[in-house]
Amino acid sequence: PIYTKLYNRFVELEGRGRPTFLQGHNAAIEARLLVIKCSESAQTGTGFILDDSFLITCAHVVSSLEIGGVVRYFNGSNYSAATQKEALLVYKDEGLDIAMFSTPFVRSPFAYPSFKSAQKYEIDNITYGTNCYIWGFPNYHFSGHPFYSPAIVSSQIIEASGRKIFCINQSVYKGMSGGPVLNGRGEVLGMLVLGTDHYGHEN
Repeated sequence: PIYTKLYNRFVELEGRGRPTFLQGHNAAIEARLLVIKCSESAQTGTGFILDDSFLITCAHVVSSLEIGGVVRYFNGSNYSAATQKEALLVYKDEGLDIAMFSTPFVRSPFAYPSFKSAQKYEIDNITYGTNCYIWGFPNYHFSGHPFYSPAIVSSQIIEASGRKIFCINQSVYKGMSGGPVLNGRGEVLGMLVLGTDHYGHEN
């Protein structure tokens, strides 16, 4: 039938427009996306493991947590009580809005696969019009799938502290803080730190 042919053609064209790492590999990306749950602040955010070294999220997600404090993390797409793991806060910089965690035991591996960093020269050359892809868990409910969207860098802000903030042309909602910003190869260019709620208010 003509409708089947049109649908198949649409799927073919859509696939051509996707970056290489997304063609049939959404599940591999989702397996790396984590929900961070901080009992002290009753907040949840998105996080990811970078270069098999640290679990990373935004500092404001764990704002009330002190160094050595514990958060729980789990894969948001496949939640069960048994999948929750613990991580220790080892570094927090509220100015840069970054928090880093290690496993409770020295040299013990994380329970989930990690993302790789993009090359430094690529990160240094992010500019207006750079294509990227954002992932996160807005308003997370157990076993919910992450939000994904292609995006384009629309402007750059350099703060007095030297921190670079890149604005993108897509909305980022509460719960997505700490989610990775990826290039076309699935490597990390940065992290989502600021967005708007469903009413357009900054959070």
